[in-house]
Amino acid sequence: MKNYISFALISLWILTSCEQKHSLEADIEGLGNDSLRVMYSSTTDPFNFLTDTVYSRNDKFHLDNFTDESKFYYIFPNKTMIKKMNGRPYKPFSKAIIVQLNPGDKIKISGNLNDSFIDYQSNGSEFNKQYSLVRRKNIQLLSEIVLIDLKIDSLKFRGGEEELIKKLIIEKNEINKNIWETQFDYIKNNWDKDLSVFYLLQNPVDTIGKYYKHLESKSKNGIYKFMIEQSMNSFEKVRKSRENDSTIKVGKIAPDFILETLDGTDFKLSSLNQTYIVIDFWGSWCNPCIKGFPRMKEYYKKYKNQVKFISIACNDTKEKWKNSVKENKLEWLQLINNSDLDKNISVKYSVKGYPTKIIINKNRKIVGIFQGETNDFYKKLDELLY
Repeated sequence: MKNYISFALISLWILTSCEQKHSLEADIEGLGNDSLRVMYSSTTDPFNFLTDTVYSRNDKFHLDNFTDESKFYYIFPNKTMIKKMNGRPYKPFSKAIIVQLNPGDKIKISGNLNDSFIDYQSNGSEFNKQYSLVRRKNIQLLSEIVLIDLKIDSLKFRGGEEELIKKLIIEKNEINKNIWETQFDYIKNNWDKDLSVFYLLQNPVDTIGKYYKHLESKSKNGIYKFMIEQSMNSFEKVRKSRENDSTIKVGKIAPDFILETLDGTDFKLSSLNQTYIVIDFWGSWCNPCIKGFPRMKEYYKKYKNQVKFISIACNDTKEKWKNSVKENKLEWLQLINNSDLDKNISVKYSVKGYPTKIIINKNRKIVGIFQGETNDFYKKLDELLY
């Protein structure tokens, strides 16, 4: 009897000691002892990337997802990093390990690092296994993109021929099309899989909008539910914005609107009777918008008695909007856009990018539309008011 008990205890010890301890365990031949840069974000906050560092010893490394959220990880060994001509780091995706970690996952990755790429396979979840298999089909193409990127970087740094740079960009775009074809082969045979949604999300919103209806309920409501719904919201904005293209032109009447001010009151465009009105579409997240404020301030001081300046913050939270207005010391009328599709003013005004500035007269007729932070807007104001 004692022998049976001892055997059972030994068997239990063997099983528990062999059990995987970490969310991800990797063994990449050729990795050796190195530090690895980790970039990751959750599927509910995909644009908020955090960074970390893990270390490999004798080709092996591990990491853990201790949260109750699904996270997507990009892992770059430091020895694979390349310096651009300007000294900035370049992270070649052909030498990146990419993995989705869901709560409770135990993923194993094995492979080898060579001169052009990391060849690896994943086990432990269907998503990671299929991702590594599709990636393997495209690995040579990913390596070619790295070479093209470095050629373009070298040419730009040395002031190389524009035509040659354009030719390389076209070549890179063709390779990306081939990569997409391989990914789409997977999608059209797996409309119910999370990986299909992930691949769709790497594309422009037009492509997402085209194929969204084919996705099955399981994948629409899977780990990328938030991201695919956000993308479809963007697609609907783009679609409606295009419908309004014909009405937002010089000589047309600018649509009326009601939006919230900094103090929480409503402002209506048609309540104004100034000779000219400037509507500035911007966002606290938009670097060109922020960089353009010093000149906007100059022209506000110059023409504030003749022109009503209005800024509309788009794709912003109230907190970030108010903080940015305060930090940048903006003195003119500040409004925040309505995120509801039917009340979204950037959609009504068919805004294609940020900043966009529109000049209208007292009859609400559009006299100028300016995309980007350009000198043309300021020239037009001077022409109208001098």
